[in-house]
Amino acid sequence: MQYATIHAKTIEYNIQGSSKGEHVILIHGSIFADMYLPLMSQPILADNYSMVIYHRQGLAGISHNLSVTTRLEDDESDF
Repeated sequence: MQYATIHAKTIEYNIQGSSKGEHVILIHGSIFADMYLPLMSQPILADNYSMVIYHRQGLAGISHNLSVTTRLEDDESDF
């Protein structure tokens, strides 16, 4: 995972696929961001798109905090 600080929040993200392809951001709706990893390794996608997944604030890795409740609306400032 790579890390970025946006609006004083640290998020984790991973980029895979073609560096020349269109960018696709895969946003998970729950705690399972890594569910996209098998999809990102599919040749039809990996050869044609630059795919980005990220762990929503408070749900995984360095930002993991079981006491934090987040909604997608709360994460709008990540972009």
